[in-house]
Order: sequence, then structure tokens, then C-alpha cells
Amino acid sequence: MRVYFSASGAALVAIIAYLGLYGVLVHSVNSRRKEMAIRSCFGASSGNLKKIVIRQALQCSAAAVAISLLAWRPVVLLASSAWVGKVELSWQSAVVIPLMCLTVASAISLLPAAAAARISPAEVLKEQ
Repeated sequence: MRVYFSASGAALVAIIAYLGLYGVLVHSVNSRRKEMAIRSCFGASSGNLKKIVIRQALQCSAAAVAISLLAWRPVVLLASSAWVGKVELSWQSAVVIPLMCLTVASAISLLPAAAAARISPAEVLKEQ
């Protein structure tokens, strides 16, 4: 039962974090519409615009992974108690989990990246 609650809590935290990342990326794309349109005018392809958004998502995720890798050992030591029992996290898990998080973050960034690639310079000029 303890494992079930831990796994469901971790899944809920991950869902909230990825929804936050998605929201930040959508806001970033919407606030940088003019910049994306100018880049498109100067010859940036839709692939280049997608790379900008995906790179931003991966930078945020890499920072989160770095912080979590630095903090996982102290958290495991604090979580291990007589009431909870000994908590172990193997190095394999410490490698697989961040890779999985980076993969999910890059998958989540594909939707805002596609929106950035669809920005038309003419539409942005009409809004101005």
C-alpha cells in the first residue's frame, strides 16, 4: 500500500510539473510571436522555430534533473526512518528516471513548437 501511495503521489506531482511546463511554453510562444515572425521573415525555417521551443523545454528540464540528482540522496536519507523503513534508490533508477523525464518534456514541447512554426508574419503584422 505504501508503494501504491508513493507511486500515485509521484505521478500526480509529475503531471502537475508537466502541465506547468506546457503552460510556460505556450505563454513563451504567445509572448514571442513578433520575434518568431521576424525570424521567419529573415529566413528561419519552421524547423528552426521548433528547435527554439524544444531547446527551451529541454533547458528547463535539464535544470530540474540536475537539481533532483543533487537532492535525491539527502531526500532518501531523510525519508528513511523507523516508521517508513529503509528507502533505497538504485543508480539505475537514478539514471532512467531523469532520461524518462527529459523524454516526456521534449514530447510535451512538440505542441507549442508546432504552434511556433505556424506563426505567419502577415498575421502578426495585421495584429499590430
